[in-house]
Amino acid sequence: DLVPRARDAHLRLREVLVPEPDPAPADPQVEVSACYRPGVHDLQVGGDWYDTFRVAPDVVALSVGDVVGRGLKAATSMGQLRTAVRAASDTGLPPEEVVERVDRFVDRTGTGFMASLVYGELDLRAGVLRYTCAGHLPPLLVRAGGSAAYLWEARSTPLGVRGTTPRVAKAVRLAPGDLLLLFTDGVV
Repeated sequence: DLVPRARDAHLRLREVLVPEPDPAPADPQVEVSACYRPGVHDLQVGGDWYDTFRVAPDVVALSVGDVVGRGLKAATSMGQLRTAVRAASDTGLPPEEVVERVDRFVDRTGTGFMASLVYGELDLRAGVLRYTCAGHLPPLLVRAGGSAAYLWEARSTPLGVRGTTPRVAKAVRLAPGDLLLLFTDGVV
């Protein structure tokens, strides 16, 4: 019965550190769906997270990140970074500056060095996603007509890594029926 208790502790830790994202926005123009599947099936907790939340009445933030490593340290770092992203996004700044603020959090605390993050803000009225990728896998945009492309623009270094590449963001217009997929390396 030690294994079931350990599994229960793992699941509870996951629930506390990465609660379900806010309910999908009550808006007929967007549908948000999320799924977490651990990459390994042992009892290790990891550093992957996802989140959606409103930053303005007509703007929804989307984030997916991955902290290096496994175990309790990665899980607690992930929880702190997830919270730091939410706090930084509450400023009304564009996505690239939100990620710069998260960089400063990493610098000050040492938490999440080399973590990756994709962060975007979807303007529901305009149908425009403004996004940035800090060392993370690019979002995949599947158009309603069936064509698909990775959003390779707006890439920069992982969190906490200072280089000559500034944080940048790009905008992409989404049409009715388009699908945007944000994911971590466990998927690929």
